[in-house]
Amino acid sequence: MSKEKIVSQRLREGRFFFISKILLVLLFMPQLVCAAAANPMGLIQNGTDRALVILRQSQRGEAPSLRQRKDEILLVVGEYFNFEEMAKRALGRPWKEQLPDKRQEFAQLFKQLLFNT
Repeated sequence: MSKEKIVSQRLREGRFFFISKILLVLLFMPQLVCAAAANPMGLIQNGTDRALVILRQSQRGEAPSLRQRKDEILLVVGEYFNFEEMAKRALGRPWKEQLPDKRQEFAQLFKQLLFNT
């Protein structure tokens, strides 16, 4: 078999493999989305409960330092909010003009501002 035929055959096999993967993902994607969206109230309740546990520990005097409690709550909140996207939308059109490190810095400062208010 010539080199061109081998390359052509491997490309077809690669395409078939790639397309079959995509079809499998598309086949199972609606089920995953439905499972995640099946109980949105439960999702929110879970996050709220986790944050309340941290706050209740502080009321009972069992909690670590204030800084550590804030960090723990921020981790919980960070699972539910995309602060970078919120910062991007808050800044608007100038977001595109900023360098990636400036975007990251702005997003971090924006996150802290929201958390502290």
